[in-house]
Amino acid sequence: PDPKVLKINYASKEQGADVLEISKAAKGGGSLIVKDKDKYCNVPCPSTDANLRLVIQLSEEITMVKFVLASYEKYSSTMKDFQVWGSAKYPTDKWEHLSNFTAQEYGKEQEFELRAAVRYLKFKFYTHYGDEHLCTLSQIRVHGMPHVVQAKDDLVGVLEDSSETIKLIQSFDAKNMLAEIEADTKSILDEIENEVHDETAAAG
Repeated sequence: PDPKVLKINYASKEQGADVLEISKAAKGGGSLIVKDKDKYCNVPCPSTDANLRLVIQLSEEITMVKFVLASYEKYSSTMKDFQVWGSAKYPTDKWEHLSNFTAQEYGKEQEFELRAAVRYLKFKFYTHYGDEHLCTLSQIRVHGMPHVVQAKDDLVGVLEDSSETIKLIQSFDAKNMLAEIEADTKSILDEIENEVHDETAAAG
């Protein structure tokens, strides 16, 4: 994909994204889709479950290529293991499980590759690092290609394949191929005619 296309963050409030659902215990969910590094989403950290669930509506349906988790807050616990689910519709009971991931403990910005056609993303964070009272997450960014760009890339691929096929066909000597087919056909017809003649003679 064109690097310029992948710079667009489709989970940005400025682009029209929104946080549709978030855990009741969480605060500051709207901070996940804005650029301000001083703001963050936080949730109490139980000893066994970070318990952060959220649904983000992207600014448009895209072919996602990657997403980024950012954690800038120094004095807090951070998210570790999580799942990502996707859907083209919302609300829905048929979320597609896209993948499981494990974040690094000290990564301020971590990039995860994930290719899927989605408009809505559900994140389920279920473990965390550290023993602070609060777990924080600063931003979620999603990058990919609008469907029109993906369709263009697919079309280019088809045309390139078609071009190679045409070149392959053109490399054959069509006249010789036709002559061989005609010769084979004539040979088969001659054999059939001979067999018919022999059967007729035997019957007489």
